[in-house]
Amino acid sequence: KTILDRLEIHKTIENEEIERKVCLLTGYQKLPFIYDCENERSKLMRLVCRHPSEWNYTPKKAQVLKLNDTQIKQVKALSWWDEASGVKDLPEPQNVWHFHPAGFVGNLMGGCISLEQLNILFPSANMDKKNNIIDVYNKYCGNFNINTPRRKAHFFAQIMEEVGGLITFKNESMNYSAARLKRRTTVGTLKRGPFSYFWNNPADADLYGRTASQKANQKAIANRAYANRNGNGGISSDDGWNFRGKGFIQLTGKSNYEVAQADVDKFAPSSGVNIITDPEKILTIEGAMLSSMGYWTSHNLNAIAEKGCDKKHVNAVTKVVNFYTDSYSKRRDNFLKTKKVFGC
Repeated sequence: KTILDRLEIHKTIENEEIERKVCLLTGYQKLPFIYDCENERSKLMRLVCRHPSEWNYTPKKAQVLKLNDTQIKQVKALSWWDEASGVKDLPEPQNVWHFHPAGFVGNLMGGCISLEQLNILFPSANMDKKNNIIDVYNKYCGNFNINTPRRKAHFFAQIMEEVGGLITFKNESMNYSAARLKRRTTVGTLKRGPFSYFWNNPADADLYGRTASQKANQKAIANRAYANRNGNGGISSDDGWNFRGKGFIQLTGKSNYEVAQADVDKFAPSSGVNIITDPEKILTIEGAMLSSMGYWTSHNLNAIAEKGCDKKHVNAVTKVVNFYTDSYSKRRDNFLKTKKVFGC
């Protein structure tokens, strides 16, 4: 009970008859845990508990549970402990330790990910990419403490949306048409322009945006769209272009690069990755993963991820990663997959 209380597991049980019977078996006056809450089950599955084996029938159990003759017959048929009593080191049936198999295997893996898991999440992606991701992630996940089932599930749910099924993590494309850059509102299937700078400077949208007679000047668009935002300098600094969206979590803005790099320096100092002096390093598997891990920890996302596995918890992570995205529902759908894969 002390362990359960420390886990802050609370009671929300509707079936009073089940509660009554379990209380009789355990000696609890009130049950301190939840049967049907997934968040609490994920905590309980990591406990190792000592209680009498259900494979050993006793008349007392039948009496406490009020089993009828048919149920007693079924339970006796499944009871084998007495028959194995001569096996060396087999404990007494009243003194057996139990653990959840999925939780046990997860602990043995030490926070690592496997190729089998990535094959489920990214079935169409290049095998070399997946193997490289596994190598980098497993090398550093302990350093960044992104190594519990819940943290891994949230982390990869976000990455799945950012990189897609083929694990594409190129530079953010700034190949916008002049018409879209100027558009202030979505009209039917025509999306609004993503940058307020060009709403207010339509002449620049015509000058640098893609038209029938010219290609988009992507560098000019980025420098104007991201000037004086997220730690970037003015248009002439080229910060908008150098620190546009890149990596597994499309890191955008010099200040976000800097805080991510600070945690890379802290938790992976021997990696040699520096996305400030060499922003293109983020386009490698190692740079993309480490920058994403650095962003994750620098924005306290481990703590947010550990709060739970419900929709609201996925949304809370998404608000930090990409507040203005229209993909909240997609990221929640991703999480339905990742939480199964990682046993969240």
